[in-house]
Amino acid sequence: MDENQDSKALEEFKQLIQQYKSANVPEAHWRLHVFLRRLGLTKYEIQAYIMLVESGQQENVTQIVKSTGIPHPRAYDTLRNLVKYGLITAKTQTDKFKSETQKRTVKTYRAFDPSIGIGNLFAFFQYAKEESIKELRSLVGSSTEFESGIWELIGRDNIINIINLMIKEAKHEILISATIPFLQMLKHSLIEVSKRKIQISCVSNFEEGTDTDFFLEGLSFVRIRRRSNFPMPYIVIDRSKAIQWNFKAFQPHVYSDPEFTQAQVIDQVDLIDTLIDHFFFLNWRLGKPMHTFQKTSFPCTFIHSVSFVEEVEKLLSDQKKPQLVVKGRLVHSGEYTLEVGNVTKVYKNWESGVFTIFMQTDAGELSVGGFAAIYEDIAADQVTIGL
Repeated sequence: MDENQDSKALEEFKQLIQQYKSANVPEAHWRLHVFLRRLGLTKYEIQAYIMLVESGQQENVTQIVKSTGIPHPRAYDTLRNLVKYGLITAKTQTDKFKSETQKRTVKTYRAFDPSIGIGNLFAFFQYAKEESIKELRSLVGSSTEFESGIWELIGRDNIINIINLMIKEAKHEILISATIPFLQMLKHSLIEVSKRKIQISCVSNFEEGTDTDFFLEGLSFVRIRRRSNFPMPYIVIDRSKAIQWNFKAFQPHVYSDPEFTQAQVIDQVDLIDTLIDHFFFLNWRLGKPMHTFQKTSFPCTFIHSVSFVEEVEKLLSDQKKPQLVVKGRLVHSGEYTLEVGNVTKVYKNWESGVFTIFMQTDAGELSVGGFAAIYEDIAADQVTIGL
């Protein structure tokens, strides 16, 4: 982080602290207020909850209002919500000092142990999440169509969650342009999909001489190349969805700043194809291999021509005889076809952008290119390689 970033981060921190100072929040609780606000609690709920945790005793509404400064009319709803979330418990008592005609019941409140309370809060949110999904899905008609294009995501956690969901929906191939720390944020999702033989290729910036095995532990299945700099971070899932985000989105000092924690989700094929070209011709091509190619489990399926041509090229160099199952369209007629055959040779030219496999089929030799092929016999949507 350079000097300008340091000073900006310090200024943002001072502004945040000033907000809590002006709200009469005790200094010891500033960080706690930030965390609890991120968990969805309101200002008054946080004040009441912290007071009850500190007290460790049963307190009535009057005592809570006096200690926190919460307006008396707002205290009842505030405490009712905390009980609902499972952060505190309520107990009804009878005032034994009053006469029989004047006796009244008084509610007192006490906080659960924080480990129990926060666990209850997450259980409440999980239930609300599942029920909300059911209700919202019931509102969506089966024929509903959404306009393709670009839509915005705000918030670091939101971006990570959406990317992880998209990764889990991958069917064949994932392309990633990102830093190694960001790759580690996706580690569990990537490991999960790798078990389904999803092919994962990554370009990252990585310092020379660093212990790469340590940082990539558990990610040895990723085909990875290093560039000292790469223009922008993004991920492409198959040929169906992509997410591109700001470099600053995952720097700690802008963790919650909407100006920086933004990403664009892209589901328009033409735009995704542009990112795919960018990945291979400006990132992958110029990257330096950090490891030998992953040990691919066959059969395996690739979508992008550079990927399947390089994989077949490697097999041929190892004196293997790969077999192909190609799904795509015939370039001259546009008809959809499925072809099976043995590889005879490959052609790769980065300058012209032509990546071609030649295969022998029952109908003769056919040339296979990517989904945008115009010179080959088949423009492939996907190529499955077997031995």
